[in-house]
Order: sequence, then structure tokens, then C-alpha cells
Amino acid sequence: MDPSAGDRGLPDLSGHRLLRVEGQFMMTQAIGPSPADVNGQSVVLATDDNPHGIAPLEWSNSLANILRHHTGKKVTCDFTAEAVWLDQARWTGEDGSYLTLELEVQPFFEADTAVISPALAQPGELTQGLCSPWQNDYRECSCYYWAAARPDYVNVEPSASGASRGDNWLQRERTGNYIADDYVDQDLWHYDDLFKSWETILKFQIGGRDADRALPHRDSGNGDSTSTQTGGESEQVY
Repeated sequence: MDPSAGDRGLPDLSGHRLLRVEGQFMMTQAIGPSPADVNGQSVVLATDDNPHGIAPLEWSNSLANILRHHTGKKVTCDFTAEAVWLDQARWTGEDGSYLTLELEVQPFFEADTAVISPALAQPGELTQGLCSPWQNDYRECSCYYWAAARPDYVNVEPSASGASRGDNWLQRERTGNYIADDYVDQDLWHYDDLFKSWETILKFQIGGRDADRALPHRDSGNGDSTSTQTGGESEQVY
């Protein structure tokens, strides 16, 4: 949403929290099992620093409907009346507790494409927060942390029992027997391995399989197959 840089009447919103857009809340109250009765009682998950248990919603989801229906239009946005910075803030609806502005929703994508608008992010900006293979988080955060997004269970095949067999992406040897992540297991690649040789030991994935398994050999016409080197492995190419 663009506060129209040319409009000098807009206030400085640095540190203010966005509470609502078109009446849709940008936060929720975290509720979970009570420590006193995990199975039978739910409570607000409050802390001393966050007494109302307020949790911001993930914007790409909470604003998806706004983007779909209001791109190019102005929407009503409610912000905290004061800058709160890192403190959580809840919507109370009380007079004087919020500041209302009309802001225009800018296109997220280039017209008729799935390309993110360069007005929102320049090339490389979206990946600046991602982990690189030579950083600790890439190894230790497994596949559950968005910034360390990487494969986990690969080369998966159904077994006769109805279960599945496959490999941990970080296994040194592909055995078809998944090894649970363990920093001290010598059958898995370690931090130092990644720091020194990530580009040769990590395998590209195609359709959930190591690239050298996913792409079949191609006969070059003289009886030989052609291949290229990818991540230290022979990748068959068309």
C-alpha cells in the first residue's frame, strides 16, 4: 500500500502498527493449551511483555484478499495512534487509540505475469534474508525454518508395507534408509563439510529426487550418454 509520497499531509508512520485493513484484523490473540490442564482447557498465551497474547498475522496470507479485490483502489487502514515499535498492540476501537488513513493498494505483480513488481522489490532483495549453505542456520534449522528452506526427505519410494523409504538430503551415502537429523551422526554432512564444499556435496532435486537419478540417460547417437556435473554429481541432460 502506497502512502503517496507526494502527499505531504500524511503523518510519519514509523513504529506504528497496522491494526486493520478494510476492517480485517492484522493480528490475532494466541490461544493454546493451559499448563494446568493441557487436554481440557485453553487459555490466552500471554506473557509479561505481551499481556493480551497478541500475535501478528503473516502478511502474505492476511493481505491476499485485500490485494485480490482492491489493487489500484484506496482502502481504509487503521494504525496505532502512537508508535509502539516492538511492542504488540491490540485493536480496542477506543477513540484516540488508532489513526485512520486511506491508502492505495499497489500491484504486487507485473500485469499479466507472476513477476513481483520491481516497485516492491529490486532483484535480490527477497533473498537477502535467506540462509546460505555456508551459514550455520542452513544446517541446524532443518527444513522447517523458511529462511533455511531446503530439501529433507528425498528419493522417496513406496515400500511393500505401505510405508515409504528414502534418504535424508544430508546423508553422505544414499541407502534408502532415512537418517534422522543428528548433528553428531557421522553419516550426515556436518557444518565444516558445508562450509568448505557445499557446492560439490549438496545435490540438486528434480521432482523430489537427486538430479542424477531424476534425469534419464540420453543416447548421443554414438552409443554414449551425455551428462553434466551438478553439485559434484553426474546429471544426465537432454
